[in-house]
Amino acid sequence: MKHNGSALAIGVFPRAWLAKRPRFVIHFTPTGSSWMNLVARFFAGLTGDVIRQGSFTSVRELVRGINRCLAQRNSDPNPYKWNANGAEILAKIKRARAARDAQAVL
Repeated sequence: MKHNGSALAIGVFPRAWLAKRPRFVIHFTPTGSSWMNLVARFFAGLTGDVIRQGSFTSVRELVRGINRCLAQRNSDPNPYKWNANGAEILAKIKRARAARDAQAVL
């Protein structure tokens, strides 16, 4: 599969493979909403839950606090879920481009 900027180009083999497996669905993820954002969100949560909440007298104590937080999180995991509607995202992009273009004329 290959994304060419405006459409997803799928070759014959992947198209046939996907046709046999209807539970797999291709979703468009905007560039600004990549997995890297989830990584950033994870570390922001860790920072808020551990680092800013505590007072540490050593690096070892900080590491113990982080490990305790991760153990607690992993005992009852809640996955990050993408819940935005694709049509809403595209409409927002269209509005943002229109606003940008309107400002460029000024």
